[in-house]
Amino acid sequence: LLQQMQYKLAAALMERCLEFQMSDGSKPFARDVQLVQQLAVALSAVGPKGNEDALVWLKTLPPELRNHSETMGIRAGRIKREWDEDRSKRRLGKVALDTYRAAYESARSVNDPDQIIYNGINTAYMLTALGKPCEDVAKDVLAVAVARGGSDYWTQATRAEALLLLRDYGEAAKWYESAFDLMPSPRFLATTAEQAQRIIEVHGNPPAAALLADLLESTLKSLPTDEATEENTS
Repeated sequence: LLQQMQYKLAAALMERCLEFQMSDGSKPFARDVQLVQQLAVALSAVGPKGNEDALVWLKTLPPELRNHSETMGIRAGRIKREWDEDRSKRRLGKVALDTYRAAYESARSVNDPDQIIYNGINTAYMLTALGKPCEDVAKDVLAVAVARGGSDYWTQATRAEALLLLRDYGEAAKWYESAFDLMPSPRFLATTAEQAQRIIEVHGNPPAAALLADLLESTLKSLPTDEATEENTS
């Protein structure tokens, strides 16, 4: 449900699971960190109130799990979503950046490539969006993605975004197209393409990025709309 962008149904099912209570009063799934993380992702896609609820759910995790790089990255993403709704709230943008950076540095300290890629690319994105230099972080993330190799979607999409942040538009377009050809879920495509569009806007919509911009626009137009998704679930 989550991968098909059916966020309300996904959130309802996960909340039901987390609240499930045994006859002795215990809740066996209440501390399932992955379930809480994915619930936060689903809720934040529902709307502003859902985003607030997502942050509340993340706070229910014990401290050692709240401060794990993956959880910090998901929390940063919820804050970024709120900031995206109103870019005048620069304090929220700074909080999102600081949280992503802490998660990135935590992943770096234990050499976790998955979290270096995820939190590093979002750190670089937030630096760019807030008008700060991102080159050092983008180059580091690009090196990790290149060294990792493979054909999984997020490694290729991250490689593309790092190249875009470094203004290598032609090479970025090649890697975005390669990633999109893997046919990931609509949710992944939407997340990737929308963030890339925002980067191009921050760069001032340069002519060199025109072909990439066309690729992103056509990709987004091919995705189901929110209305269509809701109709399919009724």
